[in-house]
Amino acid sequence: MRASPRVRIPGPSYAIELVFAAPLAFSYRWCTDFSPQDAELEGEQYTRKVISRKARRVVYEDLRETKDGYLWAHMDVTLRPPNRWHVESVGSHRIIRGDYQLSSLGPERTLFHQRWRRKSTPLTKVKMTKAERENSTRGMWKKFGRALERDYQRSQRSTRPD
Repeated sequence: MRASPRVRIPGPSYAIELVFAAPLAFSYRWCTDFSPQDAELEGEQYTRKVISRKARRVVYEDLRETKDGYLWAHMDVTLRPPNRWHVESVGSHRIIRGDYQLSSLGPERTLFHQRWRRKSTPLTKVKMTKAERENSTRGMWKKFGRALERDYQRSQRSTRPD
């Protein structure tokens, strides 16, 4: 498969930042795992299918059933270790281009920064302001962050000698 062509997306850009209580390397591996279990961690109801996973590229699709039908999204993620990744996403309800970056804040703290553009399609049902969209995305990443931190704490307990 070839990388998706870059799509120019008009309209506002969005950005959020969070701090994870885990080292950068762990946070990067965790954030770029792209698992079918992500919906559960997020508290959402969608099905994720990972189509392809390579050293520098992951392709996956999400499918969500709604009362009005299905919402589908295809994500093409370019991994840029050790601390960045880029997503190009086309879906039934929106098109997204986004960049993610992690920065070390010390041995066990990582700054997460996401910047993206989004274009709605005619199937978009939920209209949000810029602030609402950023708050919604921040809330999702806070849930992921809590799961990431739990996994990091578990990994530390399992590697400590008794």
